[in-house]
Amino acid sequence: ELNLKSVRQNTSSQVITASNSMRSATKRIELARLSIELAEQNLAAEQARFDVGRSTNYDVLQRIDELLAAQNTLVLAGLDYLKARSQLQALTGELLPAYGLDLPSAGPR
Repeated sequence: ELNLKSVRQNTSSQVITASNSMRSATKRIELARLSIELAEQNLAAEQARFDVGRSTNYDVLQRIDELLAAQNTLVLAGLDYLKARSQLQALTGELLPAYGLDLPSAGPR
């Protein structure tokens, strides 16, 4: 019985951790989307300055690099969200049903 209590406490702790990770990743996704939007605006402005001779191609490449970094951050945050969600689904027994899968009964036939 002591072992069962320990397993329940551990599982409960893991559920809380996975839920918190999902919330954190969701916020990071929102921030990354804003960063992408700003990086796109900065790139457009830098390109416009370059087009009239007030900027260099190096500066344009810097803005492109910033945009790519923001996009990479979004991808990583999305992966973290999916990982946390799958952990939560596994802990709550919802992983297989979420994908339309079911394990056959282990009992005698």
